[in-house]
Amino acid sequence: ELQEQQEKDARQLSIAIARCYTMKNRHQDVMPYDLNRVVLQSGKDDYINASYVEELSPYCPRLIATQAPLTGTAADFWLMVYEQKVSLVVMLVSEQELEKVPTGPGSPIRPWLLETHKLVQCGKSDLVSL
Repeated sequence: ELQEQQEKDARQLSIAIARCYTMKNRHQDVMPYDLNRVVLQSGKDDYINASYVEELSPYCPRLIATQAPLTGTAADFWLMVYEQKVSLVVMLVSEQELEKVPTGPGSPIRPWLLETHKLVQCGKSDLVSL
């Protein structure tokens, strides 16, 4: 019973579902847990929909899982990349989702993606953009 409560506490979503952060989540059903969320060190507030993925293997580097930035969260995304000293961004998307990435002026990711990506076939309909 104690272990169940500890596991429940570890999965708290209280920060992510706070009223002012729902507009910062591309997908409302995918939110970080308080226990492993990335906290921005500078900026207007410390929230970004991103989580550390740890303990995959002793040889695996520390990973951050996040959603593609929205126009209103692009600055937070690039701030996280800078603060966390990210050296590689891997975008896992379906071909249909890649088509939805905005291309116009002020687009948070598409101009960068178009210049630097390589598409790798991983399955029948899934593409990995590197």
